[in-house]
Amino acid sequence: MPIQRSRGGCHTCKKRKRKCDETRPECRACQSRGNTCGGYDLQLRWNSSYPSPTAITVAERSEGILVNNRDEELRLRDTGLMQSSSLSTPCTVVGDHADEVEQQAFQRFLSSGVHALYATTINAWIKPLIAEHSRNSSALLIVCANIQILIEEGSSLQFHSHFDRALKIFQVELFASNGAIKPPTLGAGLLLCTLSLLQGLQWTQHLLCMADLYDLRGDLNGLRIERDMYTRHCLEVMGVMDLPNLVLGRHTQCMGFWKRLRKVQDRWSHYDMDGVEPISGIPRSLLDICARIDEPAADSRFWLWQGVIGEFTQCHLWDAWRFAGMLDHRRRWRPSSVGATHPPTGVILPSSTQLMFRLLSALDALRIGLKQKENSHMLVANATLYPWFVASTEVGILNEYPSWMSATEQLRDDLLASDSSQNSRILMELVSDIHQSPDQSLDIERSLLAKSVEIALF
Repeated sequence: MPIQRSRGGCHTCKKRKRKCDETRPECRACQSRGNTCGGYDLQLRWNSSYPSPTAITVAERSEGILVNNRDEELRLRDTGLMQSSSLSTPCTVVGDHADEVEQQAFQRFLSSGVHALYATTINAWIKPLIAEHSRNSSALLIVCANIQILIEEGSSLQFHSHFDRALKIFQVELFASNGAIKPPTLGAGLLLCTLSLLQGLQWTQHLLCMADLYDLRGDLNGLRIERDMYTRHCLEVMGVMDLPNLVLGRHTQCMGFWKRLRKVQDRWSHYDMDGVEPISGIPRSLLDICARIDEPAADSRFWLWQGVIGEFTQCHLWDAWRFAGMLDHRRRWRPSSVGATHPPTGVILPSSTQLMFRLLSALDALRIGLKQKENSHMLVANATLYPWFVASTEVGILNEYPSWMSATEQLRDDLLASDSSQNSRILMELVSDIHQSPDQSLDIERSLLAKSVEIALF
């Protein structure tokens, strides 16, 4: 039977401009030619969405490591992490070429900007690790500098210029890694996701690109990173960014990465399975429940969570996440009772109104506590976006108790005032739209998908 040319062929046939019969899961055309079929899944592209005011090529600005690996070039193209134009020649050169502006911005990032990304304390152990790994990665240094420039200047001309450079240098470092997980490059990739996130752009496709490149979509038992603290941290960050309850308007599928990662963490040495994850500021055992928020028993799991020992302000935050998680779970299951489970014998779950009261009380206690001088080192306010959003969108309860609406506005002004990111601004506008809609039943996911916007709640 002759093979017909088709625009919907597998990725291998399209890349090689060959005819494809579109047989699934692998086409017969590739099999007959002895090629590996690339399949038909959507391949996402990671590329700057901004026109570059200064088209700086890596080859013009760099010296150092020589890369010459055609197989790795094809692999990076297939995952979408490199554009064909970025690989016009098989050899590319990369080295330490951060300019003075970037070097200075990087130092300011370590001093203050990094505090916007974490929800534990200003003395977090991550700072020296970032400084150490930046010595071996221009991409990591320049991406961190870009975050600092964005915080200070917003979406300025200087930011776009340095962002374009950071993306190109990151692509070259990926090319040089030959598919191995190199901690600083992995960190740079996740921070590039963060740059998109802070600007209110779609970013989860970048996360999937990273997972595809490093073969992290399946079984993780092959990972050998027990003693690599920075890589362990980066993979946890990827897990948090993938959690189902922390992304609004998501246009990609959740990978279930946190659940798969936790299955291998119990063999890591010097690792606290119940400790606090530093990006979210939430104990890992509570994030385990968030990862299963769509399961019927999540309501009871949140309520029965025993907690861990921390500082008093952290306790208020964790309670807020518990109660928000229960309300969020009930909202997800509200349209249907199919599959619903009853709580364990002897356990009485509070009503949604009672949960809302306790959620607002926990957030208010946190707000007051953070005003105390002895808590000035705490960054837990960065972790209040999720519980605040859940509370602010319980419109029916807020209408019944108008003073609670004022409380959510006070919490927004005190806890979230320092977050000037586009991500936060879009979220505030979304909440305002919900409150102003005629029937106050705005479909959040549909509205964001229509605008091609993804919002992070961490």
